[in-house]
Amino acid sequence: GDCKAAPANHNSVSGAGVHDFMLSVTADGSEDWEPRNTRFEVVFDGAYESEYSGIFVDGSFNDVAANGATMFVTAGATETVDVWHNVSEPAQTVTDSNDVQANPCSNAANPCQEDRIVLDFGTTYTYRGVIKANASVGGGDAIQSFSVTAMLKDFFLYAPTEGAAGGVGPGGGEEDNSIIMMEQETDYDDRTGNNDGTLSGYFTVFHDLGVTSLTGGPNAATEGTLNVGQTTLSANVVYGGSEPDNWYDWSVSFTVKDENDQSALPGGVESMMANECLTDDEDSYTHTTLSQENMGSDPEGIACIDVMLSAGRYTVTATVELIGGADGGDTSPSDAVDMNSGNDMRGTFFEVINDNPTVYMTLDDITRDGESVEAPIIVGDTITMRARGQDTETPAEGLMYAWSRVTADGERLDMETCVESICTVETDGSWIGQRMITATVTDGNMASTSDSMLVSVWNTYNHDMTVTGATVSYSLVYSPLVAFNVTTADGASYTQQQLGSNAGAYDSIVSFDMTVTNNFMPSDIGAETMTIDFDGDAATNWGLWFLRTADSQWTSVNHVTQSAGNNGGVTLTFNHDGGLEGNLNGGTYAIFDVATAAAEPPATGVNGLTATLQPGAQVVFDWGYVDDSLLGSADTVNLYHCSGDGCDPMAGTAMPAMNPTTTSWTLVGTDGESYTVHVQTENGNTDETSGAALTGGGMAITVTADGSVSPAPGINADVPSAEGDSLTFTWTATDTGDVSSWMVCWAASQSVVQDSFDSVVGDGACAETTDTTTSLTVTEQDMCGGSCSSNMFFAVGAKDSTGNVYSPDGDSHLMTADYSSGVVDPGVVDGGNDPAGQDEGMPTSAIAAIIVLVVIAVIGGAFILTRGTEADGEGKEWDY
Repeated sequence: GDCKAAPANHNSVSGAGVHDFMLSVTADGSEDWEPRNTRFEVVFDGAYESEYSGIFVDGSFNDVAANGATMFVTAGATETVDVWHNVSEPAQTVTDSNDVQANPCSNAANPCQEDRIVLDFGTTYTYRGVIKANASVGGGDAIQSFSVTAMLKDFFLYAPTEGAAGGVGPGGGEEDNSIIMMEQETDYDDRTGNNDGTLSGYFTVFHDLGVTSLTGGPNAATEGTLNVGQTTLSANVVYGGSEPDNWYDWSVSFTVKDENDQSALPGGVESMMANECLTDDEDSYTHTTLSQENMGSDPEGIACIDVMLSAGRYTVTATVELIGGADGGDTSPSDAVDMNSGNDMRGTFFEVINDNPTVYMTLDDITRDGESVEAPIIVGDTITMRARGQDTETPAEGLMYAWSRVTADGERLDMETCVESICTVETDGSWIGQRMITATVTDGNMASTSDSMLVSVWNTYNHDMTVTGATVSYSLVYSPLVAFNVTTADGASYTQQQLGSNAGAYDSIVSFDMTVTNNFMPSDIGAETMTIDFDGDAATNWGLWFLRTADSQWTSVNHVTQSAGNNGGVTLTFNHDGGLEGNLNGGTYAIFDVATAAAEPPATGVNGLTATLQPGAQVVFDWGYVDDSLLGSADTVNLYHCSGDGCDPMAGTAMPAMNPTTTSWTLVGTDGESYTVHVQTENGNTDETSGAALTGGGMAITVTADGSVSPAPGINADVPSAEGDSLTFTWTATDTGDVSSWMVCWAASQSVVQDSFDSVVGDGACAETTDTTTSLTVTEQDMCGGSCSSNMFFAVGAKDSTGNVYSPDGDSHLMTADYSSGVVDPGVVDGGNDPAGQDEGMPTSAIAAIIVLVVIAVIGGAFILTRGTEADGEGKEWDY
């Protein structure tokens, strides 16, 4: 708080507060004493606010509003002390009726003890409080006061007194009076000069409102230039009173004087009053009282008026008035008077001028057949123009627009249909050429500004023609105001023509002579289009060529695209915008099956090259094309190959100039050799610098030929096991890393399966496992097409994933089964896994000899049968 140390603690204070005060109580004197239940009276007086003024006792605030202006404070601390004692009576309990009656203890205890609030000698007890002056009392410059007074009210002393006589003593005489200690109430001490004290405060309440700013116009200018028209004048008013919770009602008086000291306010009134400023935005202000802290009041207010100002110079003032209660104002205190007139008024000077509006024209849209298009504008198009007007005094919706144009005849014409910011009009022949369009905008004060722009409107020409083998449609957009015409006639048929740098010679499919009346500069034309529809294969890459004279060279026509015709055939479309080139010249135009003049590569290339390994070290290469339809008549497919790691196929063996219908080629290679194959499209054209063939794209692939089962496995056959009409073959094998399946082949001759295993595989006299399992079951139906009746020989062979087949030398992989006796007798040929060794039948050499004899007999029979054919070629049956 603001309690002061001595001696300042006795000085007067000023201001409404809140002010803290402190009451200090001390039991003092020449000797120890301890007063009890010492009460002080605290009195609040003067102009103060009772709910905010009071004293703190035992931690609670006792305000004047609830406890009254006079309150009592009992100083000290609670202690248990003697409150009555008959010191003449040694007994701890008194029995004398007088003592019993005087003793406050019901049990007649001697001494009697109870709780009392005691001032300990020499101890200072402090009590604090606050007082807040009532700033709403009075007004003007009157001085108000408040005070707090504290004075000793009473206390109790514990002191001796004489009691009643106790009757006849031991000597027969009357006893002495008893000495009794008891509490005695008193209202003064031995030094009364410090038993009271007063604190006084004085204050003066200051009332004030002030105008802090005066502005005009949309930019809130404090001085300087404004634009003619309606102008808003605004004044900001702030609360300036000394007490933050006082509040004032208020109003502002505005004056506006011109150079002749005449009022410019509506009706010529001297002043206009305002106390709020209502607008359509977040800055709108509604009137209320002004205060720093009062609920419902604002610390600042805005007042404004709208006044119509014409061009000239004006003096503007704004004066605030504090409206007291007597004048109907909601002000507290009601009799408050503005005590500072120096900030009540502000004045400023404005020069009001009539600004011309501004306008900016744009071409916003061009519409053709209901669709927005890019420039240029073509006769018949609808155009939308916009004049963007703006004015500092007149809102956009208050501006007036007028449009005019100059026609192709040079006449100025008012555009009566255009009276707004946006003007939409359809062009006709009077618009052709560069025509000036003018838009004039006028503000509410009749000031106007114009803007102009040149609009270029172009001619359009269209002509459909027919020549032998084709129809031709031509169109041109051009700027000059001149007549223009294009005609065509049948042209000669051209054969074996050299076209640009292309290697071949070409024949025309269509030709026509075209006559053009005008040749324009690129800047004078817009879109030019020529469409040619003719019979042809849409998959062929056609080109349009131009011959200026019979002595000139054919040149390729740029900007031509090809598509399939709507009703079959082909459509070539020439189209450009004239950016860098003029319109087409007169001369001969012809269509050939080549689209470019330069030594261009084929339009498509090879795609999807694959290599498939085949038995016997063969490799099949397959490919396709990126887009078959782009293959030209001069295009070929070329294959290059080489062997060895890292070799260059382009420097190896070539398979040149194959027809593009060729999409496969087989390489017969060497087992284990690496081969690289490159396939690409060519058309005979070469690079001018390197001489290399130009290609539409190629692909290369490297493979290793596979011609054998490697490593070759070792095979040792077991004796087959017979069950029903089936034989189950088993065998063991080593070095099987390249084996993907096993084969068992059979024949009636051992030499066939032993020496010509590969030939048996091709004849279908074999069975094959589905994996690398070394067992296989074969039925008589599989071997003989029914029941077998002869001695059969079997060989086990290996097959790799490519299809290569291997059967080892020797006979360890051979087995037999004799069906000649009607009961199958399986076995192995020497070297197999038969503990019994060789078959019990004929010796191997004998069997071989018989087989040789059989073979010789077969050959001889063939010779005899051949001779049995008659000369007329008809085969006859002979019996031998």
